[in-house]
Amino acid sequence: GMPPTHNAATACFTLKPHINHGDELTCSYPDCQKLGVKFRYCARCKIPVSKRNFGRRHSHRNEISNDGIAISSAVTTPN
Repeated sequence: GMPPTHNAATACFTLKPHINHGDELTCSYPDCQKLGVKFRYCARCKIPVSKRNFGRRHSHRNEISNDGIAISSAVTTPN
């Protein structure tokens, strides 16, 4: 698990104004940054999700996001 110092005050994601479904996200916590990208953005759910579960739980292929933007079926998640 994460140490107690990894909390809402010390760890967050900064989302770009025009973020796309499947864009990679990096946690602001220094130890997470050292490990690399572990999250992607789900435009349908409007949340960061773990990279390893993205394809299985959040691909939402050929769907429309909550703001009416088509979610590309071309988003892939290499393991």
